Amino acid sequence: MARFCLATWKLDPAVAGTGEAAEPIAALGADTIAVEVVNEGEEFAVLFSVVDRVDRPENLECRIGFANGTKACSVWRDRGFPLVDATIEWKGDLLQVTTPFFGADPGTMQYEGLFISIKGIHFQEGVDPKEMLGIYYSQYQEAPDSVSPATIVCRRGIKWRPDRSKIVRSKLESSALTLAVTSCRSPNLRPLQTGAIDGVYMWSGTVDLSTASAIPDAKTLRVNRADTFGVPAFRFENVEVLGFRLELSTVPDIQRRLADLIEPLNFHLSEPGSGISVPDFRYRAATPTVLVELLRYGRMKLKSEESPLTILDYQSQHELVVRILVGRVDDDTAQARDAATYVPAIFVDNPWSKTIGRDLQGFAKCMANFCTERDGKHVPLRPDGRFYGGGDEVPLTAVSRISVAERTDGGATSGDKAILDIGLPPEVVGSEDGFEHIDLDLALSSFALSDTRWRQSDFDQAEFRRSFAGTAIRETMRGFRSVQVSPVKDRGLPRTWISGTFSIDDDLQLATPAGGASLTFHCPAKAPREWRKFCSLLDVNEEQPGLSRVFVAGNWYRLKFSTSLTIDNGLDWTDT
Repeated sequence: MARFCLATWKLDPAVAGTGEAAEPIAALGADTIAVEVVNEGEEFAVLFSVVDRVDRPENLECRIGFANGTKACSVWRDRGFPLVDATIEWKGDLLQVTTPFFGADPGTMQYEGLFISIKGIHFQEGVDPKEMLGIYYSQYQEAPDSVSPATIVCRRGIKWRPDRSKIVRSKLESSALTLAVTSCRSPNLRPLQTGAIDGVYMWSGTVDLSTASAIPDAKTLRVNRADTFGVPAFRFENVEVLGFRLELSTVPDIQRRLADLIEPLNFHLSEPGSGISVPDFRYRAATPTVLVELLRYGRMKLKSEESPLTILDYQSQHELVVRILVGRVDDDTAQARDAATYVPAIFVDNPWSKTIGRDLQGFAKCMANFCTERDGKHVPLRPDGRFYGGGDEVPLTAVSRISVAERTDGGATSGDKAILDIGLPPEVVGSEDGFEHIDLDLALSSFALSDTRWRQSDFDQAEFRRSFAGTAIRETMRGFRSVQVSPVKDRGLPRTWISGTFSIDDDLQLATPAGGASLTFHCPAKAPREWRKFCSLLDVNEEQPGLSRVFVAGNWYRLKFSTSLTIDNGLDWTDT
């Protein structure tokens, strides 16, 4: 059971009704606004909505919101609430929200600035027996279209009505509630303005979100993705990779266990009503060699300008990813085709990347802290590789621990649990030695690339030898295809494959350090299901102490490059 505080007010007539599609609050000319703060323990959610009535609200539509519980934020979004991970601090009657945003000038994303604050929120205690609050939230659950996921988004209306009790209603005095809103281009909060709010009604009480009744709309709308989420074409510059090859061929029953890990890819075999007409085939793991990679994306940008963002705007992130090479095997043939990488487990530290990845790209992204050691403690870095509070960029090789983040808390790690510890030779940490430029046109068949990612000897199944193996090895250096399944969690909409093409520029650099490295895997109870399933391959669980694996020279590597990502429609990318 959580407590809530809900306030409603009228917008200033001078700004009400001036909204455009890019303005989430003002869209459709709404002039009555509600803000609801939900609190349970140390977790908060803040929802900004349009509302039908200022004095007796019955129907709200949340247009933008924030949550500091990372799992709760994903649940909110799966239910149709457009919430984003944020640091939320409660100080008396002052609530402060911090989340990354793009400021007034083009350039880097801001990671630490206060985004919005609300003063005057009160969780009142008491009961007014005459007061009832039967509010519905009218939302949209969204997922990529099953046939055209790159261009069409399916949208299904749904109403949520949580049980509320112990209600207290009050009419607040003038200026009793105030907002402070940062000036930024994205995300756009217009027409919310900094200043005192007049004519506020406020309700407080308890709310049981676990028993919220849902009324879905049977009708599903198909809308242009570009109108809501932009064109799915991205540019990644200054990408650095620290990769490790996990050779699991000696793990008992490894093929069955890998099949269980990639099971989401074969949803079409158990969901004949998915709406996709495809031939009989099955995705299978091509090799028992699995990659674990730590990445830093220095600049993540749009490939083309989309107002309010420009091609000069960029954001950064760290990423921990598990990659499995898969292929399609038709029922009537013994030769695999369409090599692609599938990612069952992935962790990031940028909330906007998490949002797009989970909503539109099929990546089950979870928030994590990427830490380096300072003064004997593991201290998290910002997505751009700097400490919270600023300073110089810390080398990616100095990241020594990744921990799952239960809450977004601005760099604190209290309550977080380690999932991976990385040990590198001292001479590698912070060093740029050993990188060589790779001319892809000349070196694709060279032994110089045999120490990275997948090798010919990794393919021990007949279906994946010959042309499949050769193509896969070459493509992973020039670029690679990915295949995921969306929606990540059930949203009452059909599932589909999301295929994307990563094209690597000719600036690829490779280093294969001579020393040994080690990874220590942990599987805390709070780790997401996908990570726990992966750890089961290594016989690591929450009761089992961390398992260390040592990687000798040749089984770990470093890469630097720039790349572009384009999301494809349906099965357009296949060879058929």
